Amino acid sequence: MSMGYGSNYADVIEKSEVDKICDEASAILLAELLADGMTFDELAKLTDIEDYAEIPDPILKAYETLQEQFEKFTGLSLGLGYHDVDESGDCYDDVDGGYFWVDGMYELTEAGKKYKNIVDRKCFVTFG
Repeated sequence: MSMGYGSNYADVIEKSEVDKICDEASAILLAELLADGMTFDELAKLTDIEDYAEIPDPILKAYETLQEQFEKFTGLSLGLGYHDVDESGDCYDDVDGGYFWVDGMYELTEAGKKYKNIVDRKCFVTFG
């Protein structure tokens, strides 16, 4: 099988916007990350490959609470992704490192229409 770049996209929402929507749950997740010494990028890597067994329970609970609150407040699903432009991407990619993605934007739902100006679709490539 040949190797090459494949296109990807994610409907990305900036962490600062997640903080505004779910200020309490976001602050709790940050506090749990700091208490454990885990970075946002490390958490994003583990969730991206669905390796939840490696995430300490307090952090996983805080992340799941953030997801629940985000869906309750917005009607949209929230998740974490990770992309490393140096390892499997390209310098022109719109994302590098950990990022929040949103599901439920297109076709725009009534909830999505409300947040269409703060959620951006960003593109990147992966090599493999």
